[in-house]
Amino acid sequence: MPKTGLAFRRHINKSQILDFQDSFDCLEFLVESYSALSDPQLKELRNLSNLFTLIPHGLSLSIGSVERPPQSYFDTIARLLEITQPTYYSEHFAFTQTTEKNIDTLSPLWYTDELLDVVITNVTSIQRFLGLPLILENIAHPFNIPFSTISQEDFIASVCHETNCGILLDVTNIYIDSKNFGTDPKAFISRLPKSSIKQLHVAGYLEKNGFFTDTHSSAITPEIWEIYDYAISVCTPDYVIIEREFNFPPIIEIITEVERARKPVINHELS
Repeated sequence: MPKTGLAFRRHINKSQILDFQDSFDCLEFLVESYSALSDPQLKELRNLSNLFTLIPHGLSLSIGSVERPPQSYFDTIARLLEITQPTYYSEHFAFTQTTEKNIDTLSPLWYTDELLDVVITNVTSIQRFLGLPLILENIAHPFNIPFSTISQEDFIASVCHETNCGILLDVTNIYIDSKNFGTDPKAFISRLPKSSIKQLHVAGYLEKNGFFTDTHSSAITPEIWEIYDYAISVCTPDYVIIEREFNFPPIIEIITEVERARKPVINHELS
């Protein structure tokens, strides 16, 4: 079974996690939370790396942009990787910036041949600089993507094939897209290269007026666990991360979800 842990965010009370550190195999941390490279930040990161396997996760790479972030951004990532010594660096299949500004959100890619070439070029260059594979996450789509000529699944599969990068499969985002746009979670997963799936994210969501949003603010529902069980039955990720960043509950509730992730219902079929 994969190592299982929590998305650690700096606003979460760290003492709760440290008091129950034996319950977590690993922690995922946001590189943007440590990007100042201040002495207190680096000290905290070193201390955590002595206690847990740490998985770096970024938000600002903008893998679909022709113009990439400045070199200083990549130098910062490299410094954090030097401290934490991970086996890969995780990010998103997303835009986060234009040539003029940071848009401060994960915006979906246009699934076209032209953008596929851009993403392949970016992934190849970044992996070469970092000396590690990239693991890219499927995001939830706030709208149907116009003018796409390739399915999301085939786009992801092509990037993996051409670059040997991996997939961070966000189970909740698959569910959200299925509710908002009528897609089939099992069919989505089945079209991905299973050997490329290196990590899973599992989280709660918000439903308002019939629209579903990825908020990481509530307990994981049975519908999400059902998709998780299917994913685990067809792939062998290295890590599973429970995401709960807002409305953080008593730590025992998170531990219960971590334990549930360690006991999937193997061969469970989606209805």
